[in-house]
Amino acid sequence: MKVIIIGEDASILNLLADYLTNITDFEIVDVFNSTNYALMVEKLHKNEIDLIFFEINRETSDLIEVCRYLRKCTKSLILTSKNKDFTSFAFDVGADNYLHIPITEEKFNIEIFKIKNKIREKQILETHKFGNFYLKGGSKNSFSSISIKEILSVEGLRNYVIFNYFDSSKPESKNSITYLSLKEVEKNLESLYFLRINKSQIISLRHILKVSGNKITMKNDREFIVGAKYRDKFFTHINKHKIF
Repeated sequence: MKVIIIGEDASILNLLADYLTNITDFEIVDVFNSTNYALMVEKLHKNEIDLIFFEINRETSDLIEVCRYLRKCTKSLILTSKNKDFTSFAFDVGADNYLHIPITEEKFNIEIFKIKNKIREKQILETHKFGNFYLKGGSKNSFSSISIKEILSVEGLRNYVIFNYFDSSKPESKNSITYLSLKEVEKNLESLYFLRINKSQIISLRHILKVSGNKITMKNDREFIVGAKYRDKFFTHINKHKIF
């Protein structure tokens, strides 16, 4: 993932760069320790940027315009500052996150993990025909389309699997059955916020309503139990996304 860091405070830019060098999958394309926006724009046009860090040192008359321009040039934009809280401003201009400096490396890594997942999910969804899967029907050349974002869970039933999903046109959840192994489904869904939680069930992490011990309640009020073999991986995910 290609990253550009922009700002005036060299200490903050160096801190961000140091933290990023310890994380895999990131390539720092450039660090702009200036407000030479013309040079910055030229660099942005020459590269496809995944993430921009923009350090705000002070409020200027063109700050909103610059932030909104940067947002159009990248898949994710993170604003940072050590002078004041720009959280509300960050979301007003469409930034994905705001980091107040100083920040520990542990907290930084947690926030970057979230951004990496968002970027990764967007990239994968773009390769799946508008975010849909096509399930084989009961007769030759028959298929049904299911939106990835609407899938709640998948259950294995011998040589078949059952997809439980929301129907956008109706309030209740529905299901479809197709001839596949749960292992094949797991392989296709593992990078799309889905996780296998026991021997026969996969759930969508985006549709979890609450977790109580080893019991998961989904947004359609369906309950699932996390199997002993799968608990470490499941709770690793939960701990990475909890609010401290």
